[in-house]
Amino acid sequence: MNYLASPRWGGEEFLIILPTTSIDSALFSAERVRDALCSYDWNIDGITMDVTISVGVSEFCEGDDMSSVVRRADQALYRSKAGGRNRVEQEEVLEQ
Repeated sequence: MNYLASPRWGGEEFLIILPTTSIDSALFSAERVRDALCSYDWNIDGITMDVTISVGVSEFCEGDDMSSVVRRADQALYRSKAGGRNRVEQEEVLEQ
């Protein structure tokens, strides 16, 4: 799978672009990452930590530019956080 990643996209946000990936595969990949992070034994110097991740997934559609795709992913991310965190949410695209 090809991907482009930004180490940080804002404070504690990261941006991963999967250019040749369907929305279903992107959702599956995001869920795998979420599961792997949550399942890992985060133990540092004898201190155990719970790690969670909230994810917003968006798809590049006809007429989009990078800004509109990222905006929809960001909206999905905030829905993920509002829905209880530690979730993967898909963008909402309104039919035109």
